[in-house]
Amino acid sequence: MSTGGRLAATGIPRELFYAHDWVDPDHWDLWLYENYPAHRQAMRETLAQWVDSVAEFARRRGIPAVLGEGVVGYTPLLTRFEEDAVGKDIAEFVVERCLAAGFQGVVLTSNAAPHHPMWHTDRAWMRRVNARVTAG
Repeated sequence: MSTGGRLAATGIPRELFYAHDWVDPDHWDLWLYENYPAHRQAMRETLAQWVDSVAEFARRRGIPAVLGEGVVGYTPLLTRFEEDAVGKDIAEFVVERCLAAGFQGVVLTSNAAPHHPMWHTDRAWMRRVNARVTAG
C-alpha cells in the first residue's frame, strides 16, 4: 500500500508508519522510560479529562460511551513500553476511569490484538482486566 493509501485508510501519518516499521524498539522504549516520569501526572490528568468529557458527551446524546483504542499511543509493533508495567498502569488507570464514568466498553490497549506480541505474552493480564470490564 502506498504512503498516501495508508494515510487515507488509517489516518496515521507517514512519519508514524516509518517509526512503526523501522524504529529500534529498545531505543524507543528507553526514551519513553527516561522521559515518562516527568509527564506521568499530566498524562493521567489529560486522560481523566478526556474520559470525563466523552462520558458527558455520550450522556447528553443518550448514546453509550466506548473506548475503542488504547491510550498510550501508536507504538511500534516490537516495542514493550505499552505492554510492561508502566503501560499496563496507564491502561488500568483508564479502564477504571472509564468504568467509573459509565462507559459500556473499553479496549485495554492498542497492543492487545491478535497480531501484537502481547496477545501471546500476557493473556493473564488481559483476562484479568477484561474481567473488570465485562463484570459490568
